[in-house]
Order: sequence, then structure tokens, then C-alpha cells
Amino acid sequence: MATAGLSQAAITYVDATINGNTTLADGSALIDGTHYQSGTGGTNTWNDRAFANGGTIISNSDTTGEGDAPVLRTTISGLTAGESYEVYTYFWGIDGATTRGRTSLSSTTPMDGYNTSHFNGSSFDPMTALTRLVSGDSGLNPGPVSTADGSGFENGGYFTNSVLTEESNRSMYQVSLGTAVADGSGNIHIYIDDLENTSSVNRTWYDGVGYELAAVPEPGTSALLGMAGLGLILRRRR
Repeated sequence: MATAGLSQAAITYVDATINGNTTLADGSALIDGTHYQSGTGGTNTWNDRAFANGGTIISNSDTTGEGDAPVLRTTISGLTAGESYEVYTYFWGIDGATTRGRTSLSSTTPMDGYNTSHFNGSSFDPMTALTRLVSGDSGLNPGPVSTADGSGFENGGYFTNSVLTEESNRSMYQVSLGTAVADGSGNIHIYIDDLENTSSVNRTWYDGVGYELAAVPEPGTSALLGMAGLGLILRRRR
């Protein structure tokens, strides 16, 4: 007897790099001092800070009064044109506190918002704690779970590459954006925005994106779907 199932690959993490794969929403370059700066405290800019994957994270509102940073676009390249992929955005949060971010497959604002510490009545959706996903627990926002060696690197098959998910008192969180189709150049664009004009308790720490081939039915699933469709056709003919 055929059994239903889905076949899905592991996620490939892509670190966001300023003026590498990450630009303004229209694809133009980020200008140092205008759109971003090193350190914290800028006005209407992103902050280029030294922690998380790749040794840098793109942040906003690390201090209160940093204003509204421009919408970013991170491009995933080297994909198969016309192929469907599940795509993700990765933020970081402070243990026991709330950080927020906006992300979408469209540059239209305001984008959907997400937070690391969800609460009833919030207009933002919850992010998912990565440390629990890679350890097989799908619970939302449970707090940090250390790896066996304390390194914070997860290599258990959730990612195809090594990804830092914990560092000091900070943890990585995932937002699932659903399915996107690679364009004719093999690219998928993901957009990121901050929570504008907010205080430091609602800061945004953006690290990168991820992708995996969209799940496709295994042969048993395809057979069952085909039989169901044939049965529906026969019933309609009666």
C-alpha cells in the first residue's frame, strides 16, 4: 500500500552583507553615513554591528530615537530559474527581552511585523526560536537551548551549512515567508524593515536569510492524489 509523504531538503543559510547581497529596496547601494553606519546611535540609518553570523549584524534602534531606517533587500542568488523554494528571514533577540522586525517577499510597506517574545494582543506575529527547531522542538519562543559543546553552532541537519544560533545572551530566531519562485536570473529577493521611531526595547537585529527547495510529493503521495482526482471525476460523471 502506498503511503503519503513529503520530501524536503535542509535550509541553506545566507548571511546578509551590506553592499554585497544586501542593498536598498530598489537594488541601489547603501551609502555609509546616509543609510548605515558603524556602531549605534545614528538617525534614520541602520547600524553595522560586530556580532552574530559573519561577525556582523544589521540593526536599528539599539538606542532610543534612531528614527526610521530604509527598507533593505537581500538577494539569494545562484538558484534554479523557475524553481520553487521555501524562504526564511533570520533575526536575533536578547534572552528575556523583545526584539522586533519586519520582513516580506514584497517591498510594499508596512510589511508584516514579527517579535521574539510574543504576547497576547500584539499586532506582530511570533518569530520561532532556532535553538528549539534544530533540536526537534517546534515550540515558540522557549528561550535559549545550549548545544552540547556550548559553541552555539548547529550541524544536526537543519541547515546545510554551519550557523551560529547562540552568542552570549543572544539567540537567533526564524521567520517563515512561505514559497517563492526564483526569477529568470535565479534570484529571490527578500525585504527587511525596522519598527520605525521606536525605543531600544523594540530594536531590530537582522542577520540573514535562508532557502530550501519547496517540498514535493513523494511517489506515494502523487499516486494517492491521482487516485483521489480520478475518483472525483468518476463521481461527477455519474
